[in-house]
Amino acid sequence: LRKLDIKLTDLYLINQSMLKNKSNYKKQMITGEKIKIWTFGGSTSVGKTCGKNASSWPDELVKLNHNIEIDNFSLNGVDSERSLYEFRQGILKKKVPKIVIWAHKFNEINVIYQGLRANKYKINHVFPNQSKNKLNLLFLKLDVTFKDNFLSYKILDNFIISVSRKIIRNFEKERINKDLNNEDFEYASINYKIHVTEAIKLSKENGIEKFILLSLPSRHDYEEKMKDLFFIHYYKKVKELIKDDFVNFIDISNHSKFANDNENFFCDEVHKTLLGNSTVAEILNKYF
Repeated sequence: LRKLDIKLTDLYLINQSMLKNKSNYKKQMITGEKIKIWTFGGSTSVGKTCGKNASSWPDELVKLNHNIEIDNFSLNGVDSERSLYEFRQGILKKKVPKIVIWAHKFNEINVIYQGLRANKYKINHVFPNQSKNKLNLLFLKLDVTFKDNFLSYKILDNFIISVSRKIIRNFEKERINKDLNNEDFEYASINYKIHVTEAIKLSKENGIEKFILLSLPSRHDYEEKMKDLFFIHYYKKVKELIKDDFVNFIDISNHSKFANDNENFFCDEVHKTLLGNSTVAEILNKYF
């Protein structure tokens, strides 16, 4: 409601599509078609952020390996919650892939700034004190009342949240709000794990053969800054997820090719140039 962006998912249709998807997958293996891959992520997987010639790592991977075909579901600025929705819609509308690559990491802290949109009941048992402040509850009740009755309030609320998030994320000197603490980042990592777990479950149910978690590189100074903030929690959740043999983890963030922090790889802290995207593609191609 806050984003005026309502998405409906018909779980009955998803269940009905499972048999069809498994049948299509077997047919794909028999006929020797190209290996189909679905990729999910934010702007670092959409690519072209560092200029129109920057390309993207999925596009560069297809150029290197003609045996694969990629549908890139990545969207600018989104975290794994939105990708989970896109994944469900893809299952309903398309022929399922052999492999899913889940490249979310940098945008997973969005939930800290935007507020929890899903998983409230799943996470509250971990952070039981989130709603105990009576004054905060009073303001929350007033906020809900105004949103229920005034469309103009909803629009203004959405505008204020969007602008404030951009100010916090993009214009603060350190680019990360100094008031955030360890609990905030742990909160974001739990939210991430819940969405990934659901995506893994959907993959298994629909005959997908492999689910890959991909950790993309960032510029060295950003890697150092986030290492003890969000990334420490992110890697803990990845370790928990890869206990499932169905899940693979490819960590390019500390690959030797990016170790020297060559400025030619990045145009900012996380977005890659053409050289950066093609280098990621080369590393992934060796894996495949």
